[in-house]
Amino acid sequence: MKNLASLDKLTLKNLRFSVHLGCTPEEQALPQDILVTIVLFLDTREAAEADDLSRTVNYSALNRAISAHLAPSRYHLIEAMGAQLARLCLDFSPLIQGVTVKILKPAGIKNGDGAELEITRCRDNI
Repeated sequence: MKNLASLDKLTLKNLRFSVHLGCTPEEQALPQDILVTIVLFLDTREAAEADDLSRTVNYSALNRAISAHLAPSRYHLIEAMGAQLARLCLDFSPLIQGVTVKILKPAGIKNGDGAELEITRCRDNI
């Protein structure tokens, strides 16, 4: 795995989506709200020096791509969703060297704040 600690981080925090997610027929019947946080690992020095969007990741466009991906999707497991979102991010731009995807499913646990998955993938281990 690459040393992500030496890279910059660009975070898309608590993106809200309504998705079909769960193993039971009840969970799959209606979409439920989830929160997704994406942390992109990349080198932002060139973009910062030039103050040029074309030299970094357009996070607005990435957010639209994530939304378009999730809209028609159905998942049983947050693990499957997380893996696919990580792949989508790494495929989105060659500048992205690694990604952490965090998914919070508030309805996942009835007596708590929910179930949360956090995965990290690097370009060299996807």
